[in-house]
Amino acid sequence: MSKDYTKCKKFVAFLDDNGYDGGESGFYITDVDTFNYENGVVIDDNYDEAVYRTIEDLEESCYLAFENHFTVERRLETVEDLAEFLKPLPWIVAVDENEGYVDPDKIAEFKDEKVRNMDIIESFKGN
Repeated sequence: MSKDYTKCKKFVAFLDDNGYDGGESGFYITDVDTFNYENGVVIDDNYDEAVYRTIEDLEESCYLAFENHFTVERRLETVEDLAEFLKPLPWIVAVDENEGYVDPDKIAEFKDEKVRNMDIIESFKGN
């Protein structure tokens, strides 16, 4: 039985060590369970589309380059740089890719704010 990755709500991110020119950097995301148990990126499985959209909304120059890999026109050289960039998203934490275990209880759950806000608007329309 395969896992439904669209239901994942807690994530880790780690820097892409490949060299980038100028001010561009890259990072990968993976759900915390996959990181802890398989220590890698889910290359050919997709998460909820809202996860990708929310990360891309952090900055105009941040975009999903390929499966679970983002490129951003900003220098992110350390885990701390990546953590600062991702700070507005409490459901994703920056880690060193060689870190052994990340406690999922210390990560907030992803909530699609755009969907929640639309639900609230729709509920008011009914009154």
